[in-house]
This record gives sequence, structure tokens and C-alpha cells, in this order.
Amino acid sequence: MALTPGEPQLDALMTFLAAARLGRYTAAAEVLGVTHSTVSRRIASLEEAMGGRVLVRTAGGWVVTPLGRRAVAVAERIESTLSELSADGDAVQGMVRIAAPDAFTSTFLVPAMTDLQARHPGLAVELIAATQRVRQNRSGVDLE
Repeated sequence: MALTPGEPQLDALMTFLAAARLGRYTAAAEVLGVTHSTVSRRIASLEEAMGGRVLVRTAGGWVVTPLGRRAVAVAERIESTLSELSADGDAVQGMVRIAAPDAFTSTFLVPAMTDLQARHPGLAVELIAATQRVRQNRSGVDLE
């Protein structure tokens, strides 16, 4: 199946999803095992294919635009569909990002998430330990 010139590439879409969730190109690059410039090129490619910006830079990192929200919805459906191909469809798996104050993270979250990951090896947990004001539209965090 050949792609048409304006059709987004799967790697660009999934790279965008990682950057949208994490809010930083460098964090997305680390998770994906690519360079920061590769993340930048793939997102630029996606924006060209979609005809507009999918992320905008703010002081707190990259934030998803309205066009980007459409792309996130599609990318999440693709991600979910691809996960159905795994051998154990009932396993708890995927990435969960949790932001919490330092003391709570070290005292409660780290031990709890260590136990949870031991029971569910397919689960990846990213803990963001920082005491900061809750933002209504924080991108890249599943639980705060």
C-alpha cells in the first residue's frame, strides 16, 4: 500500500504522541530511543502532512493545539489497536505518568509503583517529583 504525498507517516504520528504526552522533545526522544532532532523532524513532517501546527511551545513545554488534539485521538486509537496484537491482551501495560510532591513520591509512590511494576512487567511508570501548582491543562501527565 503506497502512501499519498500528504498522508502522515506512522512513525511521525507515534513520535508526536510521545511528545504530546511528555511535553518535551528531549523526553520523547529518550523514551523512543531516537535523537531530539529526529523527534523535531518527524513532528515537522506530521505538521506538513496535516497542514498546520500540532504543538506550540510554551514556558512549561510543548502544548497540543486543536489540530494536535485530533492527531492525538487518532494516534491513541492506533496505539490501542496495535496493543491488541500482544500475546497477553489482559495484561496491565503501557505508560502512566504521575506528578506528585517530592515527599509523597519518595515515601508512597516509589514503593507502590515498584510493587505494581513487579506484578505487571508491561507497565511503565514515569514519576515526576516536584512541588508545583496544579495546572488545569498540564500535558503529558496522566495523574497529578
